Amino acid sequence: MQAGLSQRQLGVRVGLDLSVASVRMNQYERGVHEPHYGFVKRLAEALELPTAYFYADDPPLAQLISHYGRLSLTERKKLLASLASK
Repeated sequence: MQAGLSQRQLGVRVGLDLSVASVRMNQYERGVHEPHYGFVKRLAEALELPTAYFYADDPPLAQLISHYGRLSLTERKKLLASLASK
């Protein structure tokens, strides 16, 4: 798991009860249930990822979103200016 957390630890960190955290996170990961936006937002904050990362349906796009999220505001502006000039 990313960030070195177990499913249970991550679930508890984002507000799930300890008794259901592991099972619920596993169900989300396998696609059995779909989490609501507020939960995904808390998950993104806990993992220090942009929320959009979880909605990307293309792995390279998800990777790009992840990298973008780690950039400073100045770096983001430079990147966007560079892309706009192409």
